[in-house]
Amino acid sequence: MLVALPVFLVTLNVRVLFNAPVVYNTGFERNRIAETTGIPSSEIERVGDEIREYFNDDQEYMAIFLDGQPLFTAREVVHMHDVKLLLRLVYTVMYVTGAAVALYAAWGFRREGLRFLRRVSMAGAVSGVGLVVVGVVLALGFPVFFTLFHRISFSNDYWILSPSEHFLVVLFPYRFWLESTILLAVMTVAETVAIWGVGRYLHRRLVERAGDDSG
Repeated sequence: MLVALPVFLVTLNVRVLFNAPVVYNTGFERNRIAETTGIPSSEIERVGDEIREYFNDDQEYMAIFLDGQPLFTAREVVHMHDVKLLLRLVYTVMYVTGAAVALYAAWGFRREGLRFLRRVSMAGAVSGVGLVVVGVVLALGFPVFFTLFHRISFSNDYWILSPSEHFLVVLFPYRFWLESTILLAVMTVAETVAIWGVGRYLHRRLVERAGDDSG
């Protein structure tokens, strides 16, 4: 539970963020992509929509056009293919850990009752504290961890792109990924706090009810 729960929450939130139009469009606005590139905001948002569709369809390689011309180079297309494969792995981990958490919850509450709720509350608290520590470390050393993540996650160097040659890093600059990572951490910590709170509340209510029944 202490391992499966935070992993499930992180991978679930990764999926939510990668599929949330507001994340893309807010990032485009905050980084002034339309003003920087001279491309209308409507077209920038269309590109974001097509990228999200690509991550969820069966197309092997991304094909996005602007004014009848391919928007991304072959190097960028291959990198996005690698990202798509990585996301599929993340989603698989989400399903597996989600199923493990659900099965343990069903079994634990049936077999252990109050003790299980205490463990759920503890798991939420420990996960929250751990994620806060990890989040602070990542924020302080984000450039290093960002590069390390790419070196570990990808078997090639197609992730090394230049803003002068590749539109992908113009569309999704460093600031976009920093803010998205912070949002991911905040969402996950908030969820662990909620789990801790709900667990404590249910545990207290069941204890009070047991006391009333015995009285």
